Amino acid sequence: MRPVPALLLIALVFIAAPARAVEPSAADTIAEKFAAASEARSSNAPDDKAAAARRKAQSAKQRAQIARAAAQRRELDVKRLRTQDEADMLARAKAEAAAHEAEQQSAEAEAEAARAEAEARQTAADAQVADAARKAETERRLEAEAQRRVAQNHQREAAARTAEAAAKDAADKTENDRRATLEAQREAETLKLAERLREARRAKAAELDQHEREAALQQEKDASDQPNKEAAVAELRAREAEEQRRQAAMALQQQAAAEAARAASAASTTPPQPPATPVTNPPDASTTRATVLLVLEPGDYGIRRFNRLQADPVLCLSETCYISQGPDTPARAMSRFQALGAGNTLGGRAGACKLQLSCVFRDVDLGPTGKAQIMPVDLHVLRHDRREVTPVEADRSCAPANGRLTCGMPVIAKTYRALIVPEATAATAGAAALTTALATLGSAQTAEAK
Repeated sequence: MRPVPALLLIALVFIAAPARAVEPSAADTIAEKFAAASEARSSNAPDDKAAAARRKAQSAKQRAQIARAAAQRRELDVKRLRTQDEADMLARAKAEAAAHEAEQQSAEAEAEAARAEAEARQTAADAQVADAARKAETERRLEAEAQRRVAQNHQREAAARTAEAAAKDAADKTENDRRATLEAQREAETLKLAERLREARRAKAAELDQHEREAALQQEKDASDQPNKEAAVAELRAREAEEQRRQAAMALQQQAAAEAARAASAASTTPPQPPATPVTNPPDASTTRATVLLVLEPGDYGIRRFNRLQADPVLCLSETCYISQGPDTPARAMSRFQALGAGNTLGGRAGACKLQLSCVFRDVDLGPTGKAQIMPVDLHVLRHDRREVTPVEADRSCAPANGRLTCGMPVIAKTYRALIVPEATAATAGAAALTTALATLGSAQTAEAK
């Protein structure tokens, strides 16, 4: 709505305003009273007509003057009132115009503030959009970097797996070649032994034929001497039994020599391993090598707090430790520094017994006296769980029967159990019997714990 000009507003007020009634002043009232008194005196006095006329004229003149004065005063009052009204109207118009102008300025200021606020909001919105865009770009870059790192890790893992598979294949090939060589040597030794046995049998048959011919001649010469003939036959049979015993002993010695050669060859291909003393004792004698069946109690600190049904057992004897390779393969021997060091801790760890509480350690060297002190170690990442040291020796009461292995003297420590089986007995029992005996040992330990 457009504002009304001040002059137009004043004109409208003057046109619409009614004329005010002018009240007579005090002077007009006094003049009228004097005129009435003069008329009364003039009417009562016995003057003549001329004097009366003069008085009337004078009175009329006075009244006219009084009227003119009153009219002037009234005109002045009207002008004064009109001027006052005009001034009041002008002041009101100016005040209204000033108020309107102030209101308009206030409205303009509010509009300006609203525009500034809208611009600020738009700026803030633009800043938020830009910030969101920057955050989205940063997240996209981080995600791309994470994906790139994951891809690199996958590539490294794939390369490591490939290298590990290649190394394993090479090791398997080497092991297969070694085993094939040993099998060939064993087969050749068996063939040689069989050939020697055949030669011995042929020689014995020829000797028997010679003895039979001599016996026949003797029978022809002395047919009546029957007791002498029976003595000759008994002597011949005794000689034959002695020859068979000699051949069997020779075969056993050759077989023991072949086993010692195979053990020495295996020891030369397994890094690093303490020198092994070939077993030349009879089967019923005490041995310096044994198979250790070990069952650990669950650990209670470090990584074992999260899964107490797992362990990484390593068997240490003095400065030599053994890493299991399974129930049918000799355990891998290495120094204590290597077995408990960072390389093995972060690498192969417990070998075939990784993440298991029970383990089989084949072909463990107990020393020249056949007595040793064992210390099982559960490999952790930072601080290993070293169990108590216990003196042991081979349990000669262990015997395989009907596919099972029984031992009468288990080793019972505070945090583990063990069976020390002579290596020859373990080889006779086989891997399946060893695994069954280990499970039985673990079940007995669990039952006692309950």
